[in-house]
Amino acid sequence: MSPSRIMRQSIIALTSCAMLAACGQAPTTQPVATAPLISLPDVARPDSTVYEVIQPESELRILVMRGGPLGRFGHNHVVGGGVVTGKVALADNLADSRFLLTVDLAGLEVDRPQWRREAGEKFASVPSDEDIAGTRDNMLGEKVLDVVRYPHVRIESVGILGDLPEFSVLARITLKDTTRSLPVPVNLKHEANRIVATGTFTLTQSEFGIEPFSILLGAISVQDDLQINYRIVAKPSE
Repeated sequence: MSPSRIMRQSIIALTSCAMLAACGQAPTTQPVATAPLISLPDVARPDSTVYEVIQPESELRILVMRGGPLGRFGHNHVVGGGVVTGKVALADNLADSRFLLTVDLAGLEVDRPQWRREAGEKFASVPSDEDIAGTRDNMLGEKVLDVVRYPHVRIESVGILGDLPEFSVLARITLKDTTRSLPVPVNLKHEANRIVATGTFTLTQSEFGIEPFSILLGAISVQDDLQINYRIVAKPSE
């Protein structure tokens, strides 16, 4: 085997290690204390219509992008699935509306072929089954999401700005031991006897104490920002 081929295989092997980390490594800093989460019945106004999320019809898709000068040797990844449950209290005055959602991290999948096709040309490469399985294992493991200790992400509304059908929600997100409030754009539509909320926002890993993975002094890395695409479908609670 030629030296150049050995070098290329070494680079590919190192890249695979980087991409298997998926979203990053767990922080070494002390956990951040979080305030108790309120329950939806405590904040829903009497004039609200309460909707329950239809989990099989709701979906997250998270775009994890490679980075660094040698990032081209690896894959971008699409992580997601029907992992959202919760309730929405939609009030007559939109600003009085509330929601409380839970994301089941153990249900996350990686790189369904259809997801990669729909994500565009940046996801045209085809990761092997072994790459996909390794990416998921590392993502859910102790050094990243640590789903054994932290099986869920909680998301609740703090405030709403704007009006139907497009507005912005200040969402309080609790991931592992860290809570941050982020602005989230929402497009809300009524379809028959249900509501459908869609949108896209950016979540920065380091803001939640997750250090994006990198090797070779940053030559191969995972980008800090994750693009979160969501579709939440809910029906009136019975």
